Amino acid sequence: FESDPSLYDTIWQRRRKVLTKRSVCFSILLDLSGSMTQDEKILNALQGLVLISEALNCLEIPFTINGFNSERKEVKRFDQTIHQRMIFAIGELEEEAESKRGWYNYDGKFLRIVADEISHRPEYDKFIIVISDGEPNGEYGDGEGELEEAVEYVQSLHNAPILIGLGIGEGTEHVSKYYPNSHANIPVDE
Repeated sequence: FESDPSLYDTIWQRRRKVLTKRSVCFSILLDLSGSMTQDEKILNALQGLVLISEALNCLEIPFTINGFNSERKEVKRFDQTIHQRMIFAIGELEEEAESKRGWYNYDGKFLRIVADEISHRPEYDKFIIVISDGEPNGEYGDGEGELEEAVEYVQSLHNAPILIGLGIGEGTEHVSKYYPNSHANIPVDE
């Protein structure tokens, strides 16, 4: 209250619905552009993705995993359970990134797609995590504009998901420019 008296009416607000169990889901988007193959970014991102997947699975939290460049690589849907095949499919993303060296990453296009998918989920709290290392490219030329419009679109949805951008490697300050919740310049080995 002392830091911002205008928020007085919202400080003590409670959820309209009392939750009796965990009500959360995640959608993870991983950049598979060719630049992710440099400095083992893709390898370390995939190792982190396996750990995240196993943790969410143990907590029985629904999640989806998608890789993207100029195309979408669906690894796990919400309705699928994770098993050894999924771990193998996550590993295939490294090959996908290597085969698309120089291809573009259409961040805005695929952010809209996963936002539409997650917005229909019944969970109360929804999160979209985007893991990337480069500036967005656009399907129609203006990658920055397309991503900014996509972020605005996501934020305009009813019960909008929380967007989290993670910038892998040096020179990823731009992640903070696009995503309201972000962490940039994450050392590759971390």
